[in-house]
Amino acid sequence: MSSEIEYRNMVFSYTAAAAHERFKSLDSSYHFWPGHADEQHLVLCEHGASNCTMIRNGREVLERRWSALTLGTTEQVMRDFIEWSVDAEGGMLQRNGKWIKAEGYIAAWRKAVTSSTLPIQALAYWLQVSAVRISTCRLKPIEECNKHPWFRYKCDQGQILDRDEPRQRIALGVSNPEDLVCDLVMLSDLRATGGITHYPYASFIDGPNDVLDGLYTRATSGSKAA
Repeated sequence: MSSEIEYRNMVFSYTAAAAHERFKSLDSSYHFWPGHADEQHLVLCEHGASNCTMIRNGREVLERRWSALTLGTTEQVMRDFIEWSVDAEGGMLQRNGKWIKAEGYIAAWRKAVTSSTLPIQALAYWLQVSAVRISTCRLKPIEECNKHPWFRYKCDQGQILDRDEPRQRIALGVSNPEDLVCDLVMLSDLRATGGITHYPYASFIDGPNDVLDGLYTRATSGSKAA
């Protein structure tokens, strides 16, 4: 039986207020939903299956890939980790190849999220994100998503791809880092209002593992990331 192993992680933080104002300048009809916390997070994690391997630096090692696990307010992302802690308790989800109790899993991620000091601009400048893949099995029908002005705006801009496929792609931050922050906040907003019924698991289309490895090294060394 295989397990999913979590290795390194990066939690990027950003504020919602500026993004709401930026989107409002793009769509004058937009008014952000009340009760939305100002600080939000994008959680990236390096992970892989315990029974799959890859070649790295000429050696066969267990696979590792960076993915965006979840995003949103502290409450939103911690709700996801609390749910996933059941898999950790059962051994299906491990941290650094070791079994961990549910409470230990939750505590580790709570510390990572609440102590985050990485600005989202660091990711935007270093990675130049072009698109992420959103699992539509957790999305409501297009008709429901269309009630949110950001989703309609992305459709109008041609940035909702493969709309009729089981898995859609939503292009994020296609112009500049400010657009990336705006899109992340709006995606979280869509989630808060029910357009996304569960966590918006995302993986990077172009698989920029080397870039994220470099950013992780730079961030953890204490250097300025942006």
